[in-house]
This record gives sequence, structure tokens and C-alpha cells, in this order.
Amino acid sequence: MDKIALLWPNRLKNYERLHLEGVCVFENVGGLNVEPIVRRLPQEGFHAVVCTGGIELEVRRLISLPIYVVTSGYIDVLESFQTLESEYRLINKQIALLVHKNNFLQLSRLRPYVNNYIELFTFSGSEEAKRILQQIISRNFDAVLTGPTGLVYAEETGIPAYPLCYSEESALDSVKQVKSLLELNRKEILQMKRIQSAVDVSPDAIISTDGEGVVNLCNKRACDILHLSQDQVLNHPVTQIMQDPSWSVVYSKGIAQRSKLVKIGQENYFSTRLPIVQDEQIIGSVCTLQEVEQIRTMESKFRSLQSRGLTARYQFDDIIGSSPAMRTAISHARIFAETEFTVLLEGETGTGKELFAQSIHNASPRKKGPFVAINCAALPEALLESELMGYEDGAFTGAKKGGKTGLFEMAHGGTIFLDEINQMPLPLQSKLLRVIQERSVMRIGGNRMIPVDVRIIAAANEDLLKKVTAKQFRSDLYYRINIMRLRLPPLRERKEDIPLLTSAFAAHNEGVDTKSLDNLLAEMNQYNWPGNIRELQNFVWRSIALLTHNVTLEPEFFLEYIPSKEDVPSEKDISKKISVPLGTLAEMECSIVAQMIQRCGGNQSQAARILDVSRNTISNKLNRMSI
Repeated sequence: MDKIALLWPNRLKNYERLHLEGVCVFENVGGLNVEPIVRRLPQEGFHAVVCTGGIELEVRRLISLPIYVVTSGYIDVLESFQTLESEYRLINKQIALLVHKNNFLQLSRLRPYVNNYIELFTFSGSEEAKRILQQIISRNFDAVLTGPTGLVYAEETGIPAYPLCYSEESALDSVKQVKSLLELNRKEILQMKRIQSAVDVSPDAIISTDGEGVVNLCNKRACDILHLSQDQVLNHPVTQIMQDPSWSVVYSKGIAQRSKLVKIGQENYFSTRLPIVQDEQIIGSVCTLQEVEQIRTMESKFRSLQSRGLTARYQFDDIIGSSPAMRTAISHARIFAETEFTVLLEGETGTGKELFAQSIHNASPRKKGPFVAINCAALPEALLESELMGYEDGAFTGAKKGGKTGLFEMAHGGTIFLDEINQMPLPLQSKLLRVIQERSVMRIGGNRMIPVDVRIIAAANEDLLKKVTAKQFRSDLYYRINIMRLRLPPLRERKEDIPLLTSAFAAHNEGVDTKSLDNLLAEMNQYNWPGNIRELQNFVWRSIALLTHNVTLEPEFFLEYIPSKEDVPSEKDISKKISVPLGTLAEMECSIVAQMIQRCGGNQSQAARILDVSRNTISNKLNRMSI
């Protein structure tokens, strides 16, 4: 509660009207008795003072509390003259009106209502009041109408003096105004404390100035950098504190200074200084300071995340394609990105599954978290489990000292992308199912569950439901990940996108005439691109390499076989009987694999699907054939 001291120059007739909460009235206070009263106000917990102009300077000299000065109004002065005329019978006399200069009165407004000759005298201090009283006496005035300070000095000189009355209405109005000002001041202080608390938690140094360049706000970090206290920074010129006169153009001319290198002590900082503009007027400036070494550390950390594959580079805008099939896929993917559900991407090799996965992550609420990708077909079962789940120190022979954090833990707060999940071994599928259900992992060799908050995006390059039917993929895991299913169309179903894709792949080779490449692609319209976008990309890059050397492009330079419409085999035709020479079982298996890959146009995933084996099996057979 605010406690207000009302220092009044006379007695209040209706004292009870001022019995407001927190108000203490001191009557008959003048320049000669004000000091002992005022000195004890701070100790007694007062928050503000209301007084008349005659004692204002003395009150300000004694205390630093907020002061509201009451001036004499016309009603107060007229009522005082009425008292002189009715009670003291002073009519047709020369009356001196002696008031403090803070009282703005015009005699022309008073004289029509007063039955005396009056003249106005103002003073600013006690000594001046004494001197003016001598002038009044020398001019033979009959009486003086004045406040408590003038009354005391008039009594010493012997001239008749009468008190200038201040009404209860003036006192009441003054107290109400002070209460309103204190409330506004309290709100302003609270707001400043909130702003100060906000800037104090910032890791960067923040300094703000007014339009004259005087510091009006700084946080703790700024004080630490400058090796100064807040009292040494606030209310001081910023150019003096920073020892940098160039700052003045920011708050004087509105010129922004971005990423300016400054040296404070032995350290280097990047300083950004911006003008604060309100109603098209520059009212100040604000500056942030960042340590050069801190920025280097952050950059190093970001590069480390990138090098470990923990960031997603692509956005939906990076996906090229205007065909209806692609527009539908992108539209659905944007909707899926807004959810927290698991996404299953199905599509042949080279259709852009990882591009979609990264775009979904970057459009999701988890975009600021890590993006961790792993190809489930690229690692043996034992190694894949240790990569996904991590392991403890000494979990197995060859384990890294101190253990290793698994990819699920590394993806905490973000997204994990399980590419080619269709190739994940069955034993590991059950462990993955547990992670999805429990939202926690147990490291190999560990004895505790580690909570993880991750979103899973899975991708498969073959029909997972067929693998479930063939008991090569767990049905319970399939239905766990098959929530937001998205099929990515192969290139043969969106051939209208080929010109766009070709232009994008050739864009980094400016100056190369790609007209012959466009003509060649038109001739090859019947080609179905079994390797999809990746095959088209390789085709374009090989073509560009030859075009830069003025080589005429022919289809046979790039593709072993371009089938006609009649020659395009169906999957049923591909899987017809295969004849192999008699030999060992291993030799016959390799021959079958080789022929099937040839029938599939080099598409190993399609060959694996037809032969009902994993892609790893196909790769292993090919490796044996090359030995």
C-alpha cells in the first residue's frame, strides 16, 4: 500500500474527508517547521509527498521521494479575499498577494470579484520572500495575503498578514492524482523489471540507449563483458562506456551497424547496433554483443551435426515435379508433416524417399531437432542393432570404450529415418516394435530403459504387405508403422516431369546447349527408367559431360537397351522360366540372379522381389560372381 504525506499550509476544516487509506496529514507546515517533519518521512515508510510551492525546494533538498506540488487555484484565492472582507472588514484597502512563483495567477481574473486594490508578488525562496516583504512595507500596503512562510516573516516585520487558504478539495484532488501517479509508476517499474529479467537471461550482451545515447538498459552479460557494475553503465553515455564514438550515428541518424567487429579488453565481439524508431522518430538504439569464439563454437557444432548426418537439408520446395501424381504426394506429405504419427514411404529405388523424409521433418514441429537417417539394408544384423540401440562399455569384444550412444538416443526430440526397413532382420524387427511401443531403448549390455522422444519415418522399396504375407516382415510392426502411408510414384508414371528434372540436373552447367539432350529424351519416350530419378540424373550428367566436348549424343552411349512399347516386359514375363547350365548349387544360384537382374534392366530391388529374397542376398551373390 502506498503511504502519502500531505504537508498542508493551514488547518483543514473537513479533515475527515482526507481520511483516505495510506494518507497522513500534517497541518500548518511552512518553511520554518518543514525540516523535522520531512526528515522522518523515509524512515516511516512514506512513498510520496504532497506539498505547496512555498516549501517545495526545501522538501526536495531533504528527501528524494516523489513530490507533487499543489498550487493556489482561483477559487482558493477568492475565498481567501472573501474571508478578509467579511470577517476582517478589509474593504477598499491595498492588499499584497504574496505567493510562490509556482502559482500561476492572473490579477485581471481576480480584480472584478475583489473589493480591494490587489497586487501580485512572487518569490522562489525564503530570502527572496523577506526582501519582497520589505518592498511591500515600503510601498505602504495595508495588509498581506500569503502562505505559512510569508506569514512568519510578515509577523517579524509587523505588517498585518492573513493566511491564504487551501481548500479540502485541492488537498483531496492532489492526493488522488498522487495515487494515480504512484500506480502508473509501479506498473512502469514492474514492466521494467520484466524487461530486465528477460534481457538478463539472454546469452548475448544487450545494451539500449535513449535518443541522446545515454544507456537506459543493459543486462548482466553486458556488465560482465565490460567489467562494470550496472550503476557504472546505466545513465552514462554509451560512446564513453564502449569507447567507440561511431555508435552515435545509430541513435542520431538512424544508421544500422550489423556484425561490426569490436574489441573489448582482450576479446573480440561481433556487435549489431540498430536504431529504435517510433512514429518515424529515432528514440534510441539497441545493441547485441556476441563473442567471436562462441560463434565459432556454434558453427563447429553445426558442422559436426551435419557431418554426422543429424540435419535435414531439403524442403518441400526442393522437390521437382508438377504432375498430378507428384502434386498429390506432396500435398499429402505436407499434411502428414503437421502430425506426430509415424510415416511409411513406399516407392521404388530412386523415387526420392529420403528427399520426402527430410522435407517432412523440416515442415514438422520437430524441425529444430536432429534428423537421423540409417539404411537398414546397408549393415549386418549385429552392427545394425548396435547402431540403432547403442551399447554399454564392454558389451562385446571390440566395443568402443565408454560405450556408444544409439541413433534413437541421438534422434531424441527429432526424427529418425529408417530407410529400406523392408530389409531389417526379423529379430531386430521385434526390438524396433518394443521401442515404438515403450518409447524407450535399452543399450546392448545395458540394464536400464532410456526414454526417447522420436518420430519415425520408415521407407520401403518394395510392397511391405507382400512381405508380411510371405512372413518376411512382422505384421504387428507393419501395422505400427503403416499409419501415414505415402506411395511415391516411379518416373514411368510421371514422365511429364522429365523436362523439369532434366533442366534442374543440367542447371549447374551454364553455357551448355542441351537441345540435343532434349531431342534424345523425346526419342526415348518409351523408356521406363527402372532406376527412376537417380537413373535420369546419371543420364543427364553423362550427357552434359559429353556435350561439353561436342560429342553427338546417341542412345547406345547411355542405355544398354531401349525397349519399344511392344518389348516392355511385364513382371509376369520377367519371372518366366529361366534356364541355367548345370553346376554347383552356388553357381546355379548366381546364374539365376544374373539373368533376373538382366531381365529387370539392372534393377536389383525388382529382381529381389521377384525371386522372393532380400536385396542383401542379391548383393552378396553379385559380389561372389565378381571374385
